[in-house]
Amino acid sequence: LDAQSGYESALTSLLCALAGANFIHDAAGLMEFALTTCYEKYVIDNEILGMVMRAVEGIAVNDETLAFDLIKQVGPGGNFITAKHTRQFMRDEHYQPSLSDRDSREEWEARGGKTTWERAAEGGSCYRLSWR
Repeated sequence: LDAQSGYESALTSLLCALAGANFIHDAAGLMEFALTTCYEKYVIDNEILGMVMRAVEGIAVNDETLAFDLIKQVGPGGNFITAKHTRQFMRDEHYQPSLSDRDSREEWEARGGKTTWERAAEGGSCYRLSWR
């Protein structure tokens, strides 16, 4: 399992999903034309599929999400981070990964610098096996 396995899974899954497929056959844990399965790849592919499904879901654009009143209130150069509207929509609009490491390099190294493969191998029941 290497970077090629990951980017092939990501691109294949994303393109199939964007084309409207509702079942992506070779998306989870399969390698070598489905002759090999891999537990760690199941965990990694689950993360990829979560990102893909979030991308396919799209971004809701309506009066509530555009928040023109808030934009007027905050004004140019203002900060939206502390706004109730931001807190309300942030968790749903931004994919929250189970496996991916979003810390700085220093924090990652301080925790032992485990690779995605190593974190997936440890995953077991620690990672949710659904995209939402």
